[in-house]
Parts: sequence; C-alpha cells; structure tokens
Amino acid sequence: MFHIHLNPLRKAVRALGLIALGWAGTAAAQPVTDIDLRPNPAGDSLRVYVRPTTGPFDQIMSSMTFTIRWNASSTDTLGARTQFCAAAFSITQSPDGEIVNGGFRYQTYNAFGLSNIADECNPPGWVAGDWNLIMRVKVLNVSGCTDFNIANDAFTAGNNKNYFISLNGQDRTGAIESTVAQIGTCNADCLGVIGGTALPGTSCNDNNACTVNDVYTGVAPNCGCAGTFQDTDGDGTCNANDGCPNDPNKIAPGVCGCGVADTDTDGDGTPNCNDGCPNDPNKIAPGVCGCGVADTDTDGDGLANCVDPCPNGPNPGATCNDNNACTINDVIQANCSCAGTFQDTDGDGTCNANDGCPNDPNKIAPGQCGCGVADTDADGDGTANCNDLCPNDPNKIAPGICGCGVADTDSDGDGTAEPPGATMVARMIPTRLLRVFAVAA
Repeated sequence: MFHIHLNPLRKAVRALGLIALGWAGTAAAQPVTDIDLRPNPAGDSLRVYVRPTTGPFDQIMSSMTFTIRWNASSTDTLGARTQFCAAAFSITQSPDGEIVNGGFRYQTYNAFGLSNIADECNPPGWVAGDWNLIMRVKVLNVSGCTDFNIANDAFTAGNNKNYFISLNGQDRTGAIESTVAQIGTCNADCLGVIGGTALPGTSCNDNNACTVNDVYTGVAPNCGCAGTFQDTDGDGTCNANDGCPNDPNKIAPGVCGCGVADTDTDGDGTPNCNDGCPNDPNKIAPGVCGCGVADTDTDGDGLANCVDPCPNGPNPGATCNDNNACTINDVIQANCSCAGTFQDTDGDGTCNANDGCPNDPNKIAPGQCGCGVADTDADGDGTANCNDLCPNDPNKIAPGICGCGVADTDSDGDGTAEPPGATMVARMIPTRLLRVFAVAA
C-alpha cells in the first residue's frame, strides 16, 4: 500500500488542458462544478454525479479527485466500477486502496481526460444545473445499513484526497452535496435516523414561527412537518409576528398601545392618546391659554399674552425709563405706558433737571450771584451788585484810590491818581518847570 502526491500530476494535466485550450479557443472561465453521491434504486451500488452550476460544459475535463467515506465498522467494501464516457476521461481507483482512519474507511478515485466530452460522450456535454452521472461502483458484503458520502475532512485534506476538479486546466471545484447515500436495510425516520422516533404524528419543528403544534406528516423519505397557523385576532398576521395579537387593527403597540388606535386627529405628529389638545395642531397640552389659543409670550417676560396685562412689554409697576429728564420714579402705568413724577422743587415751572437753581423760584441759573441771590445791577454797568463794590457808580466796580463816585484820574501819567482839584494846579505849573523837576528826579 502506498500514497501518491497528486499536486504535480494535477499541474501536468492542467498544463495539458491549457495546451488543448490553445486550439479550442476556450480561455473563458469554466463553470463551477459540484459533486454528489447517491445509491442506485436496487441498493447494491453507488452513483457519482457532477453538476456544472454556472453554465454547460462539453470540453476537456482535465482532472478530478474525490474520496468516498463510510463507517469502518461496516463490512461493506467497494467493488468494480462502471464509468460513463470513458473515452473522454478515465476514472481510476487510487493505488493505495481502502484506508481506515479514525473510525472511517476511505477510497479515493482519480480521473484524467484529454478529449472533449462533446466528441466522446452521449449526450455530448454536461447540462448546466443538472446532475450528470459519471460513475457507478458496486457495494459488496452489504449488511445492516451503511452511510456513504463523498468527504472532505481532516484526513482527506492532510493526504491530498479532497474533492478537486479541473476543467480545461482551470480549477473549478464546487461543493459536495451533503446528502448521505445509504446502502443496506435502512428504514429511516423523518430525520433520516435508522430506527429513530421522528415518525408521522410526533412533534417536530417546521421552522415557521407562525404555526403551533407542529407534527411530522407522511413517511420517510416523504416526511413533512406542519403545524396550525395561529392568528388570534384574525388580522392576517400570525401571533408570532403580531405585536398586538388580540387587536385586529394593529400589529404593533405603536405609541398608544394595543387596543388603542394611534389616531392623530390634528395631524401634529402626536397621537390623540398623548395629545392634550387633539384638535389643535399647534399644541399637545392646554398650557396657560388652553387648547386653541397659543401660549405666545411676545415680550418674553414669562407670562403668556393671554394672561399678561402688558403683552408687549413690562407689566404695571415695573421700573422703566420714559426718557424724560424732568420726571423721576418712572414706572409702567396701568395702560402699559411708562411715566414718572414731574420734579420742580421751587415751583418755578422749570423742572429740576433743567433748573440750575432748583430751590430758587426766581432763578433757573446761578448767574453772577449764585442761586438764592438776585443778579441786580443798580448802576447798570454790567456788574451785578453782588460783585460791584461801587454798585451805584456806573463807572467803577471798586472804590480804587479815589473812592466810589470819583474817577481815579492820572493826568500826568505818573501812575498816581490825582485827588480831586489837583488837575487844575498842575495845569498852572509851567511845562519847562515840570521838565526840570523830572530831570531832577
């Protein structure tokens, strides 16, 4: 017994396939191909099928490897094989024969081809989507019931025995159909278990959440599992998918809950069940003004217009500024206007703000003499008596040298005023003598 490493051989065959493609002009991608193992109706042999999934195939099947696995405790063995369309590709049994490993028995087969299926086979090609029979192998020493299948497992992966197929030199390995092929006396229940309890009328699960009391129907291999559609409220949605199984008008609680419609009469987006003003599209609660009246607060003082005595400004009694300098203690009046008390302490008709002498009823400005003192100018010289030391002398505002009522005349320009009458004496002194006096001085 010996093992053969198939990768170099696969590469060689793939290369040959690519050479063939050169003249066939078939460089396009080939269809992915699945494989399946089935028992024949007589129950004495196994059949191998392939199925191209993405399109038909009628050219060169370059290479193929697959391994049949069954329970090692079985007495069954694989015998002679019959191949279909051997002229296009040849299927041979792996030289290492049946191998027992880990509780299973394995037999590997390899296939190689150098001719187009279209040229050698009848029918001349593999039909896309259909299973195409390629080999039958006899099962010998049958006893009991044995499960056979084409396997990819740790053993096949580790020994280069996994399912593989190359079409025109391209790896187009698809899936292994998972159904077990049984040979022997195999009376299975509805789960495929020999001697199992999954029999018609017993409990099952039809994987339909909408049904209850599921039971098996029919007998193997035509078992079914069905239950009773459960729709308590008769709304067409089964209880399992109905959030309100007892409310024929709802399948979900929504906002208002089962049994209460999510009606929104005023169309404001809040259902009536949560809308304190169901007929007012602008409110969902009465608020201060009640339904139908907006709680508008124009002046932003925290009082809605409907209860605000002055909806456009501060309320009566609030401090304000009437922009009148003559008033004090400005407050909002009952008519919502701003007004204050006119302030005129001396009662002269000029408000204090504009009165330079607010306590002097006779003056509105301090003038020359200040508040409380009249700016009287008895001699009319432009200087009020309060500042005029000669209040009755229109020519003097101070006594000077000569006193009030007498001008401080300095005829000779010597800087000394002349007393009354001195001017006449000076006129009588000759000018020449005056010059002498001046020189002497």
